Amino acid sequence: MLTGILASIVAPRARWLSAAIGAGLTTAALTDTCAMGNLLSRLAYNRDASTDLPTVIAALTGDRS
Repeated sequence: MLTGILASIVAPRARWLSAAIGAGLTTAALTDTCAMGNLLSRLAYNRDASTDLPTVIAALTGDRS
């Protein structure tokens, strides 16, 4: 957001970048959902050592077979 605010000094339309990022952060806070946090929590290094690669891939793709 700081980059967008500083860029708006040179190009006034850049303030919309800050507005879009701020709106996304506000939405994530109000809905208690964060897409980045959700994706990072699904990564293999955030699981216990007993999880193998095929299980992780199946979980990420939604394949339950």
